[in-house]
Order: sequence, then structure tokens, then C-alpha cells
Amino acid sequence: MTKTALFGPQTDLVVAFLAELENIPWFSRVGESSERDSDLIRVDIHFLLATSSVVSGGDTDQYMHWGNCLAAAESKIDRLVFDHRRMDEDAAVRKAVQLPAEPLDDFYWRLTQQFEGYYRDTCSYVHELIEPPVLLIRGAALETMLSDLDPELRFFRDLMPFFKDGFWPCGWQGTFPDGKLILW
Repeated sequence: MTKTALFGPQTDLVVAFLAELENIPWFSRVGESSERDSDLIRVDIHFLLATSSVVSGGDTDQYMHWGNCLAAAESKIDRLVFDHRRMDEDAAVRKAVQLPAEPLDDFYWRLTQQFEGYYRDTCSYVHELIEPPVLLIRGAALETMLSDLDPELRFFRDLMPFFKDGFWPCGWQGTFPDGKLILW
């Protein structure tokens, strides 16, 4: 497979998307107010940690706050990938999407400073209970890869402005597209 075809017909757009990830001020405004607060549901870390369902091995389900909208958005992506035989491109995107380590480490460091020791009765540190939102970023990259097939495929891409502003979209209340985004 040639470099120009790595991500399919939208390779240039995907490469540009991946390059943008390095310049996002990841999690720099988490917990701060935004100009869009009246259209959102704002939560804090205690909401996320108190409502995270703990599954076997002490892992948490960081995507439980999304309800069925994540599965529906992923299903649309999967259908296009399979129907148009873009499995190789899908695999290349999934492999390429990475959150920059330094901003993530800085964010976890700030949490460690704010919450010393175990979080309540969990026997886990706060940073161990919060997984980075790689699935959301990967979904935006996949929607970009498939935008030649369905330009209206925008669920994950519509979350990117919040990440670019330093926030963390962490759920949806209601049935998508009705309802409200939950933002940390």
C-alpha cells in the first residue's frame, strides 16, 4: 500500500487531523466554564468517579455516560468500513491515533496533586480511574477517513471543538441528537 493510500481517498485529511492532535491544549480547561455552558450539562470529577461503574479487575467504564449514542455512531462507521471494504484503512487509522503523552501526563499529574492517595474507598488513585478518551478521538479520525462516503457522519468530529478548547466531552444525556452533551 502506498503512503498516499494509507488512509484511503481521504488520506490528506486524516494526516492533517492526526497532525492537529499534537497542537490541542489537552484537558487544559477541564472544570472551567465555557461560553457554551447554557447548552451543555457540566460535571466535575466527582460526578464521573461516583457514577463510573466498576467492572472486573477494578477497571472502570469511562464511556457509560454516553448511553447508546456511542454504539450507534460506531455502528455507522463499521457499516461503511465493511460495505466499502476499507478494513485496511480502518486498521491504519486505529493504529495511528495516539494522544500526545506529555499533555496527558501533565493532566494526570495535576489530578495526583489535587487528590493525594486513594480516591475514597476505591483503593485506586484518581488517575487510575480515568482513562484517556482515545475512543472518541479515534472515532473522529475514522469519520474523517470515511467523509468521502458520508459527509454527514459527524458525531465524533463534532466533539473535537471541545477538545480543541481544552475540555473533555464525557457523555450525552438523552437520545442523540436530542439531549445535551455532558462536558467536564
